[in-house]
Amino acid sequence: ERALSDWLGSGNASVIGAGPGIEDALEHAGGMDVELWKGEEALLEYRDLANGIRGALASRTEIDGGGWMSIEETAALVAVDVNTGGRFLDREDVEALGCAAARAIPRELRLRGVGGIIVVDFPPASEVGDEVIGQEMERALRQDSPGAKALGWTEAGLYEIIRRRDRRPLRECFPDGV
Repeated sequence: ERALSDWLGSGNASVIGAGPGIEDALEHAGGMDVELWKGEEALLEYRDLANGIRGALASRTEIDGGGWMSIEETAALVAVDVNTGGRFLDREDVEALGCAAARAIPRELRLRGVGGIIVVDFPPASEVGDEVIGQEMERALRQDSPGAKALGWTEAGLYEIIRRRDRRPLRECFPDGV
């Protein structure tokens, strides 16, 4: 019930549920299109949800335009390492990769359900590039994670974010994978 209200709010949404007690939980999904799953296959295989969850559980995720990032959860913080994919990039390409990562990070944090202190290690950019990447991160956080706050760049050149922990992390929901 809490997940339904937290994640979906009162907007237009469609919910499919299965499992013990789900009928009672879905009863409180007022204003949403609700369907009780009665299909032959497992619900997580429907619409390829299992692969989507596997992707969100993986520490490595690809970034638009090349490169990838590694997201590691620890007891103290979440570390995000943005990598160029082994390519040597010029200043503009590093900035573009940083901006693409900045746009992707809030969504990845939300999908994984992680919060607390988040530290991002972007590839080194120019001072102007860092400013552009920081602005993109702030914009992406406002659009995707209203409970998150961009703290900006540290002396060590890392970017800090604080995000409210609003639910159990996905890793705790699927400790053995999907």
